[in-house]
Amino acid sequence: MVQAQKSVQQSVRKVTGHYQLKKGEKRNRLEVKELAGSKIKFHILALWVSPYNPENIHNGEVFGTVLRRGNIATYEDEHCKLTITFTQSGAVVDQAEEVGDCDFGANVSASGNYRKLNSRTPVFEN
Repeated sequence: MVQAQKSVQQSVRKVTGHYQLKKGEKRNRLEVKELAGSKIKFHILALWVSPYNPENIHNGEVFGTVLRRGNIATYEDEHCKLTITFTQSGAVVDQAEEVGDCDFGANVSASGNYRKLNSRTPVFEN
């Protein structure tokens, strides 16, 4: 029993840090801070940059404090559901389109594979 608990604890990753997604027209950032009580505070800034006019940028932003179960954290409100799965090298964000668009701009999505840039604790405005 003790060995099983130890294995589960070792599989939970340290997630505090800065993450980035650059793919096609997407330019997204994710900041995460681990909190007491198995919670995380997070901020996602998602950008879509037009391939035809780099000055045409649409954006979306979401932040919150959520419970983390193992390596998975889920944020949900009336128009948005995000599942963040922390991996060895970063995080995978899944935006549930059927719930809503998170009030993001046109073509903007938080979904994708984010690479962890560092483990520095982010500073949040709120």
